[in-house]
Amino acid sequence: TIQNSVTQFGQVNQFGSIGLLAHNYLAGAHFSNLDIGTEISLVYGDGSSKKYTVTDLEQYQALSPDDPYSKFINLDEPKTHVSSTNVIKEIYGTSGSLVLQTCISKDGNLEWGRLFIIATPVNTR
Repeated sequence: TIQNSVTQFGQVNQFGSIGLLAHNYLAGAHFSNLDIGTEISLVYGDGSSKKYTVTDLEQYQALSPDDPYSKFINLDEPKTHVSSTNVIKEIYGTSGSLVLQTCISKDGNLEWGRLFIIATPVNTR
């Protein structure tokens, strides 16, 4: 609920990825400004940082927006319904990736869908 803040999605640590969540009316409002190829610098509490490049943008409609276990429709494949478990595995399943997640609002419903910004580490040699 804090402006300009994100929350780490601890549940996805099991996949080796980093998930950062933010409400679409707070810091998550900025996520939709990111495009494929955008570079993101993740700064850790100890001052170290790691660079990522946005490689994919995924959007899903939540069939039951208020239910965390809702089934979803991938907006790129609208005839396919996907379980919440499969969405999590698909989006967060690549070890080393950074995923920014926020809700998509539509028709006054702030939780109508989900936006995932997927980024991979920049190779620094």
